[in-house]
Amino acid sequence: MRRATATTSGVDRAPALLSGGLILVAVCFNAGLAFINANVMPLPAESIIASEILIVAAALLIALIYFEPQMLAWFLLLTLLIAIFLARSLITGEIAPKYARDALLIPAFIVLGMAAGDRALDRIVLVVFVVVIAVAAFEVLAPEAYAAAFRIQDFYIQTRGARLEDFYTSDSDLFISAVRPDSRLFSFLELPRVSSVFLEPVSLGNYCSIMTAYLCARHRHIGLLGTGLVAVGIAALLLGCDGRLATGTSALIVAVTLLMVRRLPPYAAMLYLPLAVAAAGVLVSVTGADAFADDTLGRLARSVALLQRYEAADWFGVSDRDLLEAADSGIAYLIAAQSIVGVLVLWAFLALLGREQTLEQARFKTGALIYVALTMLVSYSLFTIKTAALLWFVFGALQSSPARLTLPLRYGREVAHA
Repeated sequence: MRRATATTSGVDRAPALLSGGLILVAVCFNAGLAFINANVMPLPAESIIASEILIVAAALLIALIYFEPQMLAWFLLLTLLIAIFLARSLITGEIAPKYARDALLIPAFIVLGMAAGDRALDRIVLVVFVVVIAVAAFEVLAPEAYAAAFRIQDFYIQTRGARLEDFYTSDSDLFISAVRPDSRLFSFLELPRVSSVFLEPVSLGNYCSIMTAYLCARHRHIGLLGTGLVAVGIAALLLGCDGRLATGTSALIVAVTLLMVRRLPPYAAMLYLPLAVAAAGVLVSVTGADAFADDTLGRLARSVALLQRYEAADWFGVSDRDLLEAADSGIAYLIAAQSIVGVLVLWAFLALLGREQTLEQARFKTGALIYVALTMLVSYSLFTIKTAALLWFVFGALQSSPARLTLPLRYGREVAHA
């Protein structure tokens, strides 16, 4: 194996360096394009599309250059998702690459993580974390300078087709939900919701959930001081972005991954998504939640109502329904874009083929899939490359790691080493 025979060579470090640089680009490229749009020249919508194509292509190229047999299953998933996309395109007569791209991010960055391995994982993740913290601090301490540097409203109008009337206030350069009329979870903070390099607060909240899962899995590797600093940083970012779901999800990830993961049966992750959907249905029914309310219960109600309206064509991904209807429901969006068959295939690969031979693997897989299952109930924001790249890169890097910390008696016996 490459990493076993040349762990100190420049050749062996190359995939980690290339992968780490690419992950930093994936997290920050939107901010970079916004800066160019605000300070250099207006950018067309194609600049976003081209950037994402190049990033995903680079991820697959790096994985192919440093290919290892353990990647085969994830390349198979990539192939199946492309086949589903082609079948959908033939049936509907519509070619919508974005629908394929959303799901393809998952195997593309898993194999990139496998190429990099876990030896440089902490360095890569923490470099990204420092960048996110630094830009968030700049945003809080110099909000006018941050707004002027990125002119986020102009960027989304210029490149995403947003309209000025979509924003709560036309005299702000921040994102739609950064300046808002409604009260929030941390309404005692008298400042706009923080976005950092993600340009909008929802993705920063998603990033916090991902970092929580990472910290729960890797705290032994970064030490007590590192763990404390990262934990404080995550808490500060959660306060800043004021993410209701992100805060609840992060708390649940900590509880399950640190206190319960040893007791979970094998392949328990297969149940997370169906249980989340069922729980949402029960909660909406019991509370009588208003589907038009702009809160977590309202979004759950909209997601449940949309799934209840779905017909056979929707479930098999061949409806002519406008997928913008599912903007507040990742599960409804993914079903309409990939079909229920595609969703089941994707979830089965993650839940059943994701290894749990080490405590790190089990904790991160559990935390990651809890985050995905819960976020899919209220948003399709988890499919943005800004956060998806890091999530699945860490997932893949840990999948490639040897079993240094075994999970004793997880399946009634000592877990074998990788």
